[in-house]
Amino acid sequence: MIADAASAVFFIHPPGFLPHAGEPPDFSLKVSTMSTIACDTPVSSLDESAWQAVCKTAAEQAQRGCGLSWDHWVTLFSSEIDMQASRLPEDQRSHALDIATQEWDYATPAERQEAQDWNAENGFCTHGIELGYCPAGCGS
Repeated sequence: MIADAASAVFFIHPPGFLPHAGEPPDFSLKVSTMSTIACDTPVSSLDESAWQAVCKTAAEQAQRGCGLSWDHWVTLFSSEIDMQASRLPEDQRSHALDIATQEWDYATPAERQEAQDWNAENGFCTHGIELGYCPAGCGS
């Protein structure tokens, strides 16, 4: 980190009162200021335990709505994670998605689309179940 320290003097005047030219101000406040030129410290870091709680909640909600279909669970979970990650500061999103991927099998939108394409080409519905057997009525 490269920084330079400097002192600054600020003059404080009551509202509507400015000293006449050549007169010293009534009050002054001397403070030290530091300007940062380069910094290796991240501006903010992801609260991993809070993010893991978000992932756990998303996983539980996906489990309740997936109908025991893994493909559908991944879609539900990953879509919720995308929405939650979009609320994070830009510099935290990648780390958050890495955690969701490593611990809960998060799939990117491109990976989910690839799975949907494969399902469609191979006789499976959007839930990842063989056509004609989906409890949601897909392919019936």
